[in-house]
Amino acid sequence: MPMAVVTSSRRPVVATKLEMAGLTNYFRFSVCGGETAEGKPHPVPYLNGLDQLDLAADQCRALEDSDSGVRSATAAGLCVLQIPDEFGPSAEVRDFWARNTAFSYGLGATLSVECAPSLRFGLRRRSPI
Repeated sequence: MPMAVVTSSRRPVVATKLEMAGLTNYFRFSVCGGETAEGKPHPVPYLNGLDQLDLAADQCRALEDSDSGVRSATAAGLCVLQIPDEFGPSAEVRDFWARNTAFSYGLGATLSVECAPSLRFGLRRRSPI
């Protein structure tokens, strides 16, 4: 299964963390903060990742920890699994999950089983850079 990292973190931080965790070889590439014309919550980082994987959004899933990441991945058309780290989902994202998912999974983590391609959080889909 091809996998990539799409993150707001800068490349040196990402490279260090993936190496320390022994995960570097699991990912084909990374789209890091500051490397696209728009950052999260805009869909461009995920659209860039989809383009590099040469896959359509409906062929991929996103694992996210933040609201801006959920907005970015969802606006790009991906189904999202959110597992919050420091902060739980905002009221807006909790409301989205309540309207568009089959079930919730403890500690604020929510699995999006039924995707909502019409949800755009006010962002317009643009081509990747």
